[in-house]
Amino acid sequence: MRLELHKVSVRNVSWGDETKVEKGTLFVNREEMLSVAMKDNRFARAGLEFARPGESVRIIPVKDVIEPRCKL
Repeated sequence: MRLELHKVSVRNVSWGDETKVEKGTLFVNREEMLSVAMKDNRFARAGLEFARPGESVRIIPVKDVIEPRCKL
């Protein structure tokens, strides 16, 4: 099996019933993401919010990031 890399252009992000990219919008299933985070027993609770360009928010640096990839 050969791994092919494809670039996806994302112009917007929104909560959705399933995690997918459709017409330039990344839809994220909130419950699915929270369940992944809560598998780590070091978290007592977790919450998710989007930060968009131009918004007044404080974002701390992420020290360990992995580029998302999948095999098709």
